[in-house]
Amino acid sequence: MAIEQKIPNSIKKCLIFLIVILICNNLSCMAQSSDSPQIGDYVQGTLATQPVKLLIVRTSAEKQKGLMFRTSLEKNEGMLFVYNLPQPMVFWMKNTFIPLDLILFSPDLRIIEIIPDMQPGGKRNDSELPRYYAKNLAQFALEMPAGTTNNWPLKIGDKLDIPLTTLFSNEQ
Repeated sequence: MAIEQKIPNSIKKCLIFLIVILICNNLSCMAQSSDSPQIGDYVQGTLATQPVKLLIVRTSAEKQKGLMFRTSLEKNEGMLFVYNLPQPMVFWMKNTFIPLDLILFSPDLRIIEIIPDMQPGGKRNDSELPRYYAKNLAQFALEMPAGTTNNWPLKIGDKLDIPLTTLFSNEQ
């Protein structure tokens, strides 16, 4: 003979309510994190003679998201992609809504290449997005608002000065 335990209806309703809230909260968090711009702490630095405010991205997930879903950047604001070693670089503008310049750096943070005016990909299919290939191996890549490389006196060999402690990472 089985012993049947009765749970009062009021407790059942509370449990169902809590489960629904948890599910909705998780769905809301997933939607927000997938379609919202990346946030983080900014680091102040200098590129050539210009002050810059940089969001540093080190992890694979941060690099993959990049500047997706941003609708604007300040003229001196950018995102610095940090890699452990120099490597081939390929960028695309998936879910990006603003044009960007790409500045590539050597391990000692000197400009080795500039790719100006990468165009927004918006919501286009992956197969329709252009790829931007670096000609040189680079260890750091900086995305800035389009026009930066034409308006600032930047040249190959110029240095990015930022606190070196911001570059250390455990993940590539």
